[in-house]
Amino acid sequence: MRLYEPSIRQSPIFLNERNRHHVVNVMRCQPGDICSLFDGMGYEVKAKINHITKKEVALTRLNEVHHPNESSVNIHLYQALCKGDKMDWVIQKSIELGVNSITPIITERCEVKLSADRMEKKIAHWKNVAISATEQSGRSVLAELHPPLFFHEAINQKIDGLRLLLSPHTTKKLSQITIQKTLLIFIGPEGGWTTTELNHAAHHDVLSVSLGSRILRTETASLAIIAGLHALSGEY
Repeated sequence: MRLYEPSIRQSPIFLNERNRHHVVNVMRCQPGDICSLFDGMGYEVKAKINHITKKEVALTRLNEVHHPNESSVNIHLYQALCKGDKMDWVIQKSIELGVNSITPIITERCEVKLSADRMEKKIAHWKNVAISATEQSGRSVLAELHPPLFFHEAINQKIDGLRLLLSPHTTKKLSQITIQKTLLIFIGPEGGWTTTELNHAAHHDVLSVSLGSRILRTETASLAIIAGLHALSGEY
């Protein structure tokens, strides 16, 4: 059992409400049981449960754990908002694949329209999805989940690295690029990019690349290019 617990550097360790519920009501743990805890910044420990009450679960650190499982490349995913649970799927699976940060983007053909209140609730939900994916995948570092940006705002950000936009309307293949340490990936919506967006991206030195002749769904495209970049970097 692995849990994200930001307070693991304190002694003893007291679990937060989310983890306390999981330990007591889901896993039915008992004093003496061992679990892994990580703080989201790369520090992970094995800890033993000392006591369990209705209001607290206290643990003692046993030893530090090292998981050198972060990718050698830093991948920043800019994902167009998608409908239903597709966004959950993209966040969960991209984190399993090792992305370092995710920024939802609002594009011209984006079909998702959320009020400020609903967007705030969505972001909170996505953060929980990210935490669960990190716990499951064995990573000790939480990917950053940023608030949504409009496409032009995302493109205008000053971040060093190779900037790639996935498009079926280019002859440039992913296999033809030279991998860099930092990679920024822009994935469009279900309806695709507009000509204005493609021109804006090209004007800001964003390279359009293709994954072949087939048209992929937005949630498929994200995961395919992340896996492809890892393969090109030598991780696979």
